[in-house]
Amino acid sequence: MNIIHFADFHLGASQEGPMDPTTRLNGRILDYLDTLDALVEYAEDNDADLAVFAGDAFHKNNPDPTLLGLFAERIIRLSKQCPVVIVPGNHDMPGVVEKATSVDIFNIMDLPDIIVGRQYELLDIETKHGMIQVATVPYPLRSQMLPSGKKYDVDKTKRIMRATMRKIIEGLSSHVSKDFPAILVGHFSVDGAEYGVERLFTFGIDADVPLECLLNPIWDYVALGHIHRYQNLSESTIVMMRPPIVYSGSLERVDFSEEGQEKGFVWVEIDGKNVDYEFVVVDARPMKTISISVPDGEYTQYVLSKLEKHNLSGKIVRVRIDVSDSIFIDKSEIYRVLEKMGVYYVHSIRIISPVKARTLSLDTDVPLSSLAPIDLLGMHLEDKGVSGKKLKNLLSLAKDIMSEVDRGH
Repeated sequence: MNIIHFADFHLGASQEGPMDPTTRLNGRILDYLDTLDALVEYAEDNDADLAVFAGDAFHKNNPDPTLLGLFAERIIRLSKQCPVVIVPGNHDMPGVVEKATSVDIFNIMDLPDIIVGRQYELLDIETKHGMIQVATVPYPLRSQMLPSGKKYDVDKTKRIMRATMRKIIEGLSSHVSKDFPAILVGHFSVDGAEYGVERLFTFGIDADVPLECLLNPIWDYVALGHIHRYQNLSESTIVMMRPPIVYSGSLERVDFSEEGQEKGFVWVEIDGKNVDYEFVVVDARPMKTISISVPDGEYTQYVLSKLEKHNLSGKIVRVRIDVSDSIFIDKSEIYRVLEKMGVYYVHSIRIISPVKARTLSLDTDVPLSSLAPIDLLGMHLEDKGVSGKKLKNLLSLAKDIMSEVDRGH
Protein backbone atom coordinates (compact mmCIF):
# COMPACT_ATOMS: atom_id res chain seq x y z
CA MET A 1 0.00 0.00 0.00
CA ASN A 2 1.43 3.36 -1.09
CA ILE A 3 0.69 6.49 0.97
CA ILE A 4 1.63 10.10 0.32
CA HIS A 5 2.00 12.26 3.45
CA PHE A 6 2.17 16.06 3.34
CA ALA A 7 1.37 18.99 5.60
CA ASP A 8 1.74 22.71 6.35
CA PHE A 9 0.91 24.13 2.95
CA HIS A 10 0.12 27.61 4.38
CA LEU A 11 -1.28 28.95 1.13
CA GLY A 12 -1.41 32.74 1.42
CA ALA A 13 1.42 33.01 3.94
CA SER A 14 3.86 34.63 1.56
CA GLN A 15 2.81 37.13 -1.08
CA GLU A 16 6.03 39.02 -1.61
CA GLY A 17 6.84 38.63 -5.26
CA PRO A 18 6.05 39.89 -8.75
CA MET A 19 2.53 39.57 -10.11
CA ASP A 20 2.04 36.95 -12.79
CA PRO A 21 0.62 38.77 -15.85
CA THR A 22 -1.35 35.75 -17.07
CA THR A 23 -3.15 34.69 -13.89
CA ARG A 24 -2.99 38.08 -12.14
CA LEU A 25 -1.86 36.20 -9.04
CA ASN A 26 1.12 37.01 -6.88
CA GLY A 27 4.07 34.93 -8.01
CA ARG A 28 4.56 33.41 -4.56
CA ILE A 29 1.05 31.96 -4.70
CA LEU A 30 2.08 30.22 -7.90
CA ASP A 31 5.25 28.92 -6.21
CA TYR A 32 3.13 27.23 -3.55
CA LEU A 33 0.74 25.79 -6.12
CA ASP A 34 3.64 24.45 -8.19
CA THR A 35 4.84 22.34 -5.23
CA LEU A 36 1.34 20.95 -4.69
CA ASP A 37 1.04 20.18 -8.40
CA ALA A 38 4.32 18.27 -8.21
CA LEU A 39 2.96 16.23 -5.30
CA VAL A 40 -0.26 15.38 -7.14
CA GLU A 41 1.66 14.34 -10.24
CA TYR A 42 3.93 12.13 -8.12
CA ALA A 43 0.89 10.47 -6.56
CA GLU A 44 -0.54 9.78 -10.01
CA ASP A 45 2.72 8.58 -11.55
CA ASN A 46 3.43 6.22 -8.63
CA ASP A 47 -0.16 4.99 -8.17
CA ALA A 48 -0.79 6.23 -4.62
CA ASP A 49 -3.42 4.30 -2.64
CA LEU A 50 -3.99 6.99 0.00
CA ALA A 51 -3.06 10.63 0.60
CA VAL A 52 -2.98 12.14 4.09
CA PHE A 53 -2.70 15.87 4.72
CA ALA A 54 -1.69 16.68 8.30
CA GLY A 55 -3.03 20.21 8.58
CA ASP A 56 -2.58 23.92 7.83
CA ALA A 57 -3.87 24.15 4.29
CA PHE A 58 -4.02 27.94 4.53
CA HIS A 59 -2.19 30.53 6.57
CA LYS A 60 -5.46 32.06 7.77
CA ASN A 61 -8.65 30.27 8.80
CA ASN A 62 -10.70 32.54 6.51
CA PRO A 63 -8.80 32.22 3.22
CA ASP A 64 -9.51 34.31 0.17
CA PRO A 65 -12.10 32.49 -2.01
CA THR A 66 -9.62 32.44 -4.88
CA LEU A 67 -7.04 30.60 -2.75
CA LEU A 68 -9.71 28.23 -1.46
CA GLY A 69 -10.69 27.37 -5.02
CA LEU A 70 -7.11 26.85 -6.17
CA PHE A 71 -6.41 24.48 -3.28
CA ALA A 72 -9.69 22.62 -3.78
CA GLU A 73 -8.98 22.03 -7.47
CA ARG A 74 -5.79 20.19 -6.64
CA ILE A 75 -7.22 18.17 -3.77
CA ILE A 76 -10.16 17.07 -5.93
CA ARG A 77 -7.72 16.00 -8.65
CA LEU A 78 -5.72 14.07 -6.04
CA SER A 79 -8.91 12.37 -4.80
CA LYS A 80 -9.47 10.95 -8.28
CA GLN A 81 -6.24 9.01 -7.79
CA CYS A 82 -6.89 7.87 -4.21
CA PRO A 83 -8.83 8.72 -1.04
CA VAL A 84 -7.60 11.89 0.69
CA VAL A 85 -7.74 12.38 4.46
CA ILE A 86 -7.39 15.97 5.71
CA VAL A 87 -6.78 16.79 9.36
CA PRO A 88 -7.32 20.47 10.30
CA GLY A 89 -4.35 22.34 11.73
CA ASN A 90 -4.30 25.36 14.01
CA HIS A 91 -4.17 27.76 11.05
CA ASP A 92 -7.29 26.11 9.62
CA MET A 93 -9.28 26.58 12.83
CA PRO A 94 -11.19 29.66 13.97
CA GLY A 95 -10.45 28.98 17.65
CA VAL A 96 -13.70 27.41 18.79
CA VAL A 97 -14.84 23.93 17.92
CA GLU A 98 -18.36 25.04 16.98
CA LYS A 99 -17.18 27.13 14.01
CA ALA A 100 -16.22 25.74 10.62
CA THR A 101 -12.58 25.29 9.66
CA SER A 102 -11.12 26.45 6.35
CA VAL A 103 -11.19 22.84 5.07
CA ASP A 104 -14.78 21.99 6.06
CA ILE A 105 -15.82 23.01 2.55
CA PHE A 106 -14.90 19.48 1.47
CA ASN A 107 -17.47 18.02 3.87
CA ILE A 108 -20.11 20.41 2.53
CA MET A 109 -19.28 19.36 -1.04
CA ASP A 110 -19.89 15.74 0.05
CA LEU A 111 -17.05 14.28 -2.00
CA PRO A 112 -16.82 10.59 -1.07
CA ASP A 113 -13.05 10.30 -1.48
CA ILE A 114 -12.14 13.40 0.57
CA ILE A 115 -12.51 12.96 4.32
CA VAL A 116 -11.99 15.84 6.75
CA GLY A 117 -11.04 14.41 10.13
CA ARG A 118 -12.40 17.01 12.52
CA GLN A 119 -12.90 14.52 15.33
CA TYR A 120 -10.53 12.31 17.29
CA GLU A 121 -11.62 9.07 15.67
CA LEU A 122 -10.49 5.90 13.92
CA LEU A 123 -11.63 5.59 10.30
CA ASP A 124 -11.77 2.49 8.12
CA ILE A 125 -10.84 3.50 4.58
CA GLU A 126 -11.04 1.22 1.59
CA THR A 127 -8.23 1.65 -0.96
CA LYS A 128 -7.31 -0.07 -4.21
CA HIS A 129 -5.12 -2.44 -2.25
CA GLY A 130 -7.31 -3.13 0.72
CA MET A 131 -8.46 -1.64 3.99
CA ILE A 132 -6.43 0.76 6.12
CA GLN A 133 -7.27 2.25 9.51
CA VAL A 134 -6.60 5.99 9.87
CA ALA A 135 -6.73 7.72 13.24
CA THR A 136 -7.37 11.45 12.87
CA VAL A 137 -6.02 13.85 15.51
CA PRO A 138 -6.76 17.48 14.59
CA TYR A 139 -5.00 20.33 16.37
CA PRO A 140 -5.99 20.26 20.06
CA LEU A 141 -7.95 23.35 21.03
CA ARG A 142 -7.67 24.32 24.65
CA SER A 143 -11.46 24.73 24.83
CA GLN A 144 -11.70 20.99 24.08
CA MET A 145 -8.96 19.95 26.48
CA LEU A 146 -10.01 21.83 29.63
CA PRO A 147 -13.16 21.47 31.74
CA SER A 148 -15.81 23.96 30.63
CA GLY A 149 -15.45 27.34 32.31
CA LYS A 150 -12.23 26.43 34.10
CA LYS A 151 -9.10 28.58 33.89
CA TYR A 152 -5.64 27.57 35.04
CA ASP A 153 -2.14 28.97 34.93
CA VAL A 154 0.07 28.11 31.97
CA ASP A 155 1.90 25.20 33.58
CA LYS A 156 -1.26 23.47 34.80
CA THR A 157 -2.97 24.06 31.48
CA LYS A 158 -0.09 22.36 29.68
CA ARG A 159 -0.19 19.41 32.07
CA ILE A 160 -3.93 18.92 31.57
CA MET A 161 -3.64 19.19 27.80
CA ARG A 162 -0.74 16.73 27.66
CA ALA A 163 -2.62 14.23 29.80
CA THR A 164 -5.76 14.64 27.70
CA MET A 165 -3.87 14.13 24.45
CA ARG A 166 -2.20 11.03 25.83
CA LYS A 167 -5.59 9.64 26.80
CA ILE A 168 -7.02 10.41 23.35
CA ILE A 169 -4.15 8.78 21.47
CA GLU A 170 -4.08 5.73 23.72
CA GLY A 171 -7.86 5.44 23.34
CA LEU A 172 -7.57 5.45 19.56
CA SER A 173 -4.82 2.83 19.61
CA SER A 174 -6.95 0.54 21.78
CA HIS A 175 -9.55 0.28 18.98
CA VAL A 176 -7.09 -0.63 16.23
CA SER A 177 -7.56 -4.04 14.62
CA LYS A 178 -4.40 -6.03 13.94
CA ASP A 179 -5.99 -7.40 10.77
CA PHE A 180 -5.30 -4.25 8.73
CA PRO A 181 -2.58 -1.58 8.51
CA ALA A 182 -3.06 1.42 10.79
CA ILE A 183 -1.65 4.94 10.68
CA LEU A 184 -2.18 8.01 12.83
CA VAL A 185 -2.50 11.43 11.17
CA GLY A 186 -2.21 14.43 13.47
CA HIS A 187 -1.41 18.11 13.73
CA PHE A 188 0.31 18.80 17.03
CA SER A 189 3.74 19.26 18.58
CA VAL A 190 5.72 16.40 20.11
CA ASP A 191 8.41 16.48 22.78
CA GLY A 192 11.85 16.46 21.21
CA ALA A 193 10.85 17.88 17.83
CA GLU A 194 12.99 20.60 16.26
CA TYR A 195 10.90 23.73 15.84
CA GLY A 196 11.14 26.63 13.43
CA VAL A 197 9.17 29.80 12.75
CA GLU A 198 5.87 27.91 13.17
CA ARG A 199 6.33 28.24 16.95
CA LEU A 200 5.94 32.02 16.63
CA PHE A 201 2.77 31.64 14.56
CA THR A 202 1.04 29.61 17.28
CA PHE A 203 -1.23 31.52 19.65
CA GLY A 204 -2.26 30.05 22.97
CA ILE A 205 -0.65 26.95 24.44
CA ASP A 206 0.62 23.96 22.50
CA ALA A 207 -0.12 20.54 23.98
CA ASP A 208 3.36 19.06 23.55
CA VAL A 209 2.51 15.38 23.24
CA PRO A 210 4.92 12.98 24.99
CA LEU A 211 6.84 11.01 22.37
CA GLU A 212 6.42 7.75 24.27
CA CYS A 213 2.65 7.67 23.75
CA LEU A 214 3.26 7.50 19.97
CA LEU A 215 5.89 4.75 20.22
CA ASN A 216 3.25 2.08 19.91
CA PRO A 217 3.82 -0.79 17.45
CA ILE A 218 0.07 -0.90 16.76
CA TRP A 219 0.74 2.00 14.35
CA ASP A 220 2.51 1.25 11.11
CA TYR A 221 3.24 4.95 10.54
CA VAL A 222 2.55 8.26 12.30
CA ALA A 223 2.05 11.18 9.88
CA LEU A 224 2.43 14.56 11.54
CA GLY A 225 2.06 18.22 10.68
CA HIS A 226 2.60 21.51 12.55
CA ILE A 227 6.40 21.63 12.47
CA HIS A 228 7.93 22.81 9.21
CA ARG A 229 11.18 20.83 9.25
CA TYR A 230 11.15 17.25 7.93
CA GLN A 231 12.17 14.86 10.71
CA ASN A 232 11.59 11.35 12.05
CA LEU A 233 11.28 11.48 15.83
CA SER A 234 11.50 7.73 16.38
CA GLU A 235 14.97 7.38 14.81
CA SER A 236 16.70 8.53 17.99
CA THR A 237 14.80 6.22 20.33
CA ILE A 238 16.04 2.87 21.64
CA VAL A 239 12.62 1.24 21.38
CA MET A 240 12.92 -1.70 19.01
CA MET A 241 9.32 -2.06 17.80
CA ARG A 242 8.43 1.48 16.87
CA PRO A 243 6.65 3.15 13.96
CA PRO A 244 8.23 5.98 11.97
CA ILE A 245 6.95 9.18 13.64
CA VAL A 246 7.43 11.71 10.87
CA TYR A 247 6.88 15.40 10.32
CA SER A 248 6.80 15.88 6.56
CA GLY A 249 7.58 19.59 6.95
CA SER A 250 6.14 22.39 4.83
CA LEU A 251 5.88 22.06 1.07
CA GLU A 252 7.25 25.55 0.40
CA ARG A 253 9.60 27.83 2.33
CA VAL A 254 7.37 30.00 4.48
CA ASP A 255 10.10 32.46 5.52
CA PHE A 256 13.87 32.87 5.83
CA SER A 257 14.09 30.66 8.91
CA GLU A 258 13.58 27.80 6.40
CA GLU A 259 16.21 29.12 3.98
CA GLY A 260 18.51 26.11 4.20
CA GLN A 261 15.86 23.40 4.50
CA GLU A 262 14.84 21.04 1.73
CA LYS A 263 11.08 20.97 1.22
CA GLY A 264 8.82 18.16 0.13
CA PHE A 265 6.57 15.30 1.18
CA VAL A 266 6.90 11.71 2.37
CA TRP A 267 6.24 8.61 0.30
CA VAL A 268 5.32 5.62 2.47
CA GLU A 269 5.13 1.96 1.42
CA ILE A 270 3.45 -0.56 3.73
CA ASP A 271 3.88 -4.23 2.86
CA GLY A 272 2.63 -6.41 5.66
CA LYS A 273 4.76 -5.54 8.67
CA ASN A 274 7.43 -3.89 6.53
CA VAL A 275 7.24 -0.09 6.32
CA ASP A 276 9.55 1.92 4.09
CA TYR A 277 9.42 5.66 3.59
CA GLU A 278 11.40 8.33 1.81
CA PHE A 279 11.41 12.11 1.77
CA VAL A 280 10.70 13.40 -1.74
CA VAL A 281 12.15 16.86 -2.39
CA VAL A 282 10.16 19.41 -4.38
CA ASP A 283 11.55 22.38 -6.28
CA ALA A 284 10.69 25.05 -3.70
CA ARG A 285 11.66 28.63 -4.38
CA PRO A 286 15.24 29.16 -3.08
CA MET A 287 15.99 31.88 -0.54
CA LYS A 288 19.38 33.47 0.02
CA THR A 289 20.70 35.75 2.77
CA ILE A 290 23.84 37.71 1.95
CA SER A 291 25.71 39.42 4.79
CA ILE A 292 28.36 41.99 3.90
CA SER A 293 30.62 43.90 6.25
CA VAL A 294 31.90 47.07 4.56
CA PRO A 295 35.41 48.22 5.61
CA ASP A 296 36.17 51.88 6.25
CA GLY A 297 36.94 53.70 3.03
CA GLU A 298 34.72 51.40 0.93
CA TYR A 299 31.29 52.27 -0.40
CA THR A 300 28.48 50.97 -2.62
CA GLN A 301 30.88 49.53 -5.20
CA TYR A 302 32.34 47.21 -2.56
CA VAL A 303 28.86 45.83 -1.81
CA LEU A 304 28.18 45.30 -5.51
CA SER A 305 31.45 43.44 -5.98
CA LYS A 306 30.46 41.04 -3.21
CA LEU A 307 26.96 40.51 -4.59
CA GLU A 308 28.28 39.69 -8.06
CA LYS A 309 30.10 36.64 -6.67
CA HIS A 310 26.77 34.94 -5.97
CA ASN A 311 24.40 33.14 -8.30
CA LEU A 312 21.11 34.81 -7.36
CA SER A 313 19.01 34.04 -10.42
CA GLY A 314 15.47 33.02 -9.51
CA LYS A 315 16.03 33.43 -5.77
CA ILE A 316 14.35 35.49 -3.08
CA VAL A 317 17.18 37.55 -1.66
CA ARG A 318 17.75 39.61 1.45
CA VAL A 319 20.91 41.64 1.99
CA ARG A 320 22.35 42.68 5.35
CA ILE A 321 25.07 45.33 5.23
CA ASP A 322 27.17 46.30 8.25
CA VAL A 323 28.81 49.73 7.89
CA SER A 324 30.61 52.30 10.00
CA ASP A 325 28.87 55.60 10.73
CA SER A 326 30.48 57.58 7.91
CA ILE A 327 29.72 55.23 5.02
CA PHE A 328 26.92 55.94 2.53
CA ILE A 329 25.40 52.99 0.68
CA ASP A 330 23.17 53.61 -2.33
CA LYS A 331 20.26 51.18 -1.96
CA SER A 332 18.77 52.08 -5.33
CA GLU A 333 21.95 51.00 -7.07
CA ILE A 334 21.92 47.70 -5.18
CA TYR A 335 18.32 47.08 -6.22
CA ARG A 336 19.22 47.83 -9.83
CA VAL A 337 22.13 45.38 -9.85
CA LEU A 338 20.13 42.65 -8.13
CA GLU A 339 17.39 43.00 -10.74
CA LYS A 340 20.00 42.75 -13.48
CA MET A 341 21.32 39.56 -11.85
CA GLY A 342 17.90 37.92 -12.27
CA VAL A 343 16.79 37.96 -8.65
CA TYR A 344 13.20 36.77 -8.37
CA TYR A 345 12.38 39.16 -5.54
CA VAL A 346 14.38 41.46 -3.28
CA HIS A 347 13.01 40.72 0.16
CA SER A 348 14.95 43.45 1.95
CA ILE A 349 18.16 45.46 2.00
CA ARG A 350 19.09 46.30 5.57
CA ILE A 351 21.91 48.70 6.38
CA ILE A 352 23.15 48.57 9.96
CA SER A 353 25.54 51.04 11.56
CA PRO A 354 26.63 51.24 15.21
CA VAL A 355 24.66 54.45 15.76
CA LYS A 356 21.51 53.03 14.20
CA ALA A 357 21.72 49.60 15.74
CA ARG A 358 19.58 50.57 18.71
CA THR A 359 16.94 52.45 16.73
CA LEU A 360 16.82 49.72 14.10
CA SER A 361 15.82 47.02 16.57
CA LEU A 362 12.37 47.00 14.95
CA ASP A 363 13.82 47.25 11.43
CA THR A 364 13.04 43.63 10.66
CA ASP A 365 13.78 41.67 7.54
CA VAL A 366 10.09 41.40 6.73
CA PRO A 367 7.35 44.03 6.51
CA LEU A 368 5.86 44.64 9.94
CA SER A 369 2.38 44.04 8.50
CA SER A 370 3.34 40.43 7.75
CA LEU A 371 4.44 39.65 11.31
CA ALA A 372 2.22 37.97 13.86
CA PRO A 373 1.24 40.15 16.85
CA ILE A 374 3.21 37.93 19.21
CA ASP A 375 6.35 38.55 17.10
CA LEU A 376 5.91 42.31 17.34
CA LEU A 377 5.36 42.14 21.09
CA GLY A 378 8.49 40.04 21.54
CA MET A 379 10.54 42.54 19.54
CA HIS A 380 9.13 45.42 21.58
CA LEU A 381 9.92 43.72 24.89
CA GLU A 382 13.47 42.91 23.78
CA ASP A 383 13.88 46.54 22.73
CA LYS A 384 12.90 47.50 26.29
CA GLY A 385 15.57 45.23 27.72
CA VAL A 386 13.35 42.31 28.74
CA SER A 387 15.09 38.97 28.25
CA GLY A 388 15.52 35.43 29.51
CA LYS A 389 12.87 33.73 31.59
CA LYS A 390 10.92 36.95 32.13
CA LEU A 391 10.58 37.45 28.37
CA LYS A 392 9.52 33.84 27.88
CA ASN A 393 6.88 34.06 30.62
CA LEU A 394 5.47 37.35 29.34
CA LEU A 395 5.16 36.00 25.79
CA SER A 396 3.50 32.84 27.08
CA LEU A 397 0.93 34.93 28.96
CA ALA A 398 0.44 37.16 25.92
CA LYS A 399 -0.26 34.12 23.72
CA ASP A 400 -2.79 32.99 26.28
CA ILE A 401 -4.59 36.36 26.19
CA MET A 402 -4.51 36.50 22.39
CA SER A 403 -5.96 33.01 22.20
CA GLU A 404 -8.85 34.05 24.48
CA VAL A 405 -9.51 37.15 22.38
CA ASP A 406 -9.46 35.09 19.19
CA ARG A 407 -12.12 32.80 20.67
CA GLY A 408 -14.31 35.76 21.43
CA HIS A 409 -14.08 35.42 25.25
